[in-house]
Amino acid sequence: MGAATSITEGRKAHFTYVWAIENIFALTVGTSPAFTIKSMEMTKWTLRLNVSTSDIILRLYREEEDDGPEKIGIVYELSVLNDDGLPLIRRIGTYTFLRGRHGGMQNFIKKDDVFSRRKEEFLPTEVLTIRCRMWKKGVETLKPDVSFARTRMGMDRHCFVWAIKDFSTLPLKHKMTRMLKSNSEGSPELALILSLRKHFGIINVCIDMDCGDMTKSCAVKGEISLLDAEGASVDSVKFYRYLSRRHINLCRKFFVIQKLPTHKTILLPNDVLSLRCEFEILYGIVWSKMETCAELESAIDTDVRKRRIKEIVESVTNSCPFRQNVREYLEDGIFSDVALRADAETFQVHKIILSSRSPVFEAMFTNDMKETNEFIDIPDMDSGTLRSLLLYIYKNEVPEVEWEKTANLLKAADMYELLELKKLCSNILKSHISRANVCCLLFLADTHHYEELHKAVLNFISKNLDIFSSDAWEIFKKENSELAMDTMERIVYNVANSNQRM
Repeated sequence: MGAATSITEGRKAHFTYVWAIENIFALTVGTSPAFTIKSMEMTKWTLRLNVSTSDIILRLYREEEDDGPEKIGIVYELSVLNDDGLPLIRRIGTYTFLRGRHGGMQNFIKKDDVFSRRKEEFLPTEVLTIRCRMWKKGVETLKPDVSFARTRMGMDRHCFVWAIKDFSTLPLKHKMTRMLKSNSEGSPELALILSLRKHFGIINVCIDMDCGDMTKSCAVKGEISLLDAEGASVDSVKFYRYLSRRHINLCRKFFVIQKLPTHKTILLPNDVLSLRCEFEILYGIVWSKMETCAELESAIDTDVRKRRIKEIVESVTNSCPFRQNVREYLEDGIFSDVALRADAETFQVHKIILSSRSPVFEAMFTNDMKETNEFIDIPDMDSGTLRSLLLYIYKNEVPEVEWEKTANLLKAADMYELLELKKLCSNILKSHISRANVCCLLFLADTHHYEELHKAVLNFISKNLDIFSSDAWEIFKKENSELAMDTMERIVYNVANSNQRM
């Protein structure tokens, strides 16, 4: 290892290969596009990735057939790059490759580091970028080569509210089916199935998935939430399943049916059960190809190396004017086919853009508004909040405003099921909790079931217990006695337990 390090230190690589893998969550075993290296006697290579239960294994593999010699001695470096093109992890090895042989790192990187602990570093924009640099032993670098390849794993997203009418009349074992249709090439035909089943005398709501005639293995991860009459989640279940057979159980006992009668007006308004379903279907490689191949006259180190990956990706994105056009549509109102009105202000918008971002707008335009009026009134929303909501839908931007307006935007995001905007607003509010607004944010978090914001508010109060003796808390306690009492009990209990452990 020491000799190999001395060869690579400060020297230009004969060949650099960068492999970007999109949606790597869907990958278990993958092979990069093959590359042939002229400066290494026309040898042909691939990178091979294996995601095990605990590790990600990466190997450099020489192909069985190429125009090179029987064996060739190589020093190689395998690394994962961050968003700036700098190595997050780097391993160096030396190996004499015969045809059809590999050298590599058995435990290249921990799986949890990539997918959870350090996900933001390893997977910026959900892309894992691997670099392989290679040196031929005993030969100086004259003209370094570089190639860039991309592999896209198939991922199809579904987000919708499943409204099941006449729920109380459903007989045992009767199946309610919802097809998960997709226009993505190669995606499997899937169906969601809800049924009532009895286990030891208790009737449960169960949810399964029919995978149809699968041609290749895939996986599903997601969350199903039970909604109340106001559309807030009261219970949910998360899951990750490999779709290895036709029928897969997602939620064997989602919730007990006997609990519903006591909460009928809340959970079964008009005898309708509402479930919010969020899925990601992962179904293997969609395409894999070389994207660039160039000879570099100068070193691939220093600032050029640091910027190269980012510049290539951005050049592809910026070459398409569609994103900029969408931004301008909101400002110009060109091609508008519907108008939204809040207060006395009207906004010219586009059904297809709003529907693509919000399932609530999609349902509004497809079911309730087949013959659209001159304008649609947006209830319970001021014009400023609607403007901010549209700014996010069209431009993916969240304006910097005072916390009260952010709170209103959070409610709007919840109303129109813009989950990412809801998360962003919640994070903004968490960073702006103060004595002046803590009671308002506590009421907001509790009323709309914003769990992360609720935890942050409780944490703030637990560090500032004198809030309980303030005038604002006395007013809050009179207006929201049950919530105030529950909050005081939880915080006193946590503080007492904390002191006891100390």
